[in-house]
Amino acid sequence: MGSLTEIYLDMANNEIMAASSLKRLSEQEEDKISFSIPEEISFYSSVISHSRRQIKSPLRIP
Repeated sequence: MGSLTEIYLDMANNEIMAASSLKRLSEQEEDKISFSIPEEISFYSSVISHSRRQIKSPLRIP
């Protein structure tokens, strides 16, 4: 596999981990307590809007 392909796969894996982390932080009360985040706060909208930006405007690496 070429290095550019590996870069894109690494970026995709990073996005998946970030989205999974934000989902867990939105759902798990004990995680919210650990980070002093109010119970009513969630991060679903940030994950959705970030994924939309990535689809509309993918990163271009020269």
